[in-house]
Amino acid sequence: MKYKDKRKKIIVDMSSQSKYAIMVFAYLMIYSLVVNVLVYLPTVSVLENENLPLESRIAASKEFFFLESRYLPIAVLVMVVMSLHSFRITHRFFGPIYRFKETIKEIAEGNLDIRVKLRKNDYLKDVESVFNSMIDVISARFRDVFTSNLKCRLIIAEIMQGADKGTISKEQMNEKLQNIKEQLEIVERLTGSSVNNKKE
Repeated sequence: MKYKDKRKKIIVDMSSQSKYAIMVFAYLMIYSLVVNVLVYLPTVSVLENENLPLESRIAASKEFFFLESRYLPIAVLVMVVMSLHSFRITHRFFGPIYRFKETIKEIAEGNLDIRVKLRKNDYLKDVESVFNSMIDVISARFRDVFTSNLKCRLIIAEIMQGADKGTISKEQMNEKLQNIKEQLEIVERLTGSSVNNKKE
């Protein structure tokens, strides 16, 4: 699986990105509500105060209509634009997560040649190097296990061939069995050491 540097899809994880966008929108709604209350409250308090002079209330009403016609549309527009923008940039975070998930699927299917490659401006760049290093270690261990397994098979084949022909001595048999034991110890060290450490 090869990844292109340019991510064409803005929506890579609809569920997560939607939840994030809704959360941002909700925060912006709360923020706008608080700001609107603080902005409109002085004007509304003047309008509702019947003890104030008529001139003050007329001036307050003009200010209120000015806020209605200028401030409120801009505030709503900014809120919508910021919500849409936040949704757009989430692919810098959820895109890498998507690539990690796809890479894990490939590894589960036996592809140890794959590596995660994130874009320059993506988040989780520090995780990328750690994750790829982990794959390198797993790949190296897998190759070593495969090599030891192959050696064991070859030695067993030599033993069987020598036994059939009657050309293998006791000393040669012991030597070959010792070689098999050594290879099995290598496999055990590569695959079982982490399990043993956890038990201890």
